[in-house]
Amino acid sequence: MAVSFKGAHFPQDIILMGVRWYVAYPLSTRHVEELMEERGVHVDHSTINRWVVKYSPPLEEAFHRRKRPVWISWRMDETVRRIGCMEEHSHRLSELLGNSVRTRLTHTRKGSKTPKGDGDCSMSGQAVREAKRSSRATAA
Repeated sequence: MAVSFKGAHFPQDIILMGVRWYVAYPLSTRHVEELMEERGVHVDHSTINRWVVKYSPPLEEAFHRRKRPVWISWRMDETVRRIGCMEEHSHRLSELLGNSVRTRLTHTRKGSKTPKGDGDCSMSGQAVREAKRSSRATAA
């Protein structure tokens, strides 16, 4: 870490423990003073406050430099194609860099939330075969 404890009257681990307790938990400097007193370290609450003011900004900066990104940004595109009474929904997830993550095709009848069954649509057999062929071509 780039934090310098040169000239401090207490050891580095004691200072870091006091600063961590104050920053990480909803404790006042007087509560931190009592906790450290129970562990045999006699330090005043104003000293703990000075430690927090002096050491927490450089510590936070050092931690943020080492922090990994949470997740890669992504977007979702939806394309709907209608052939007769059949709808084909294509959902594509794409990363920020433009790489396609996943593509999913679903077939549903018009006005219905259930997946399309074979041959129960009122469109011609030629249109059904054409829709199936086109969905295989786009899925590959």
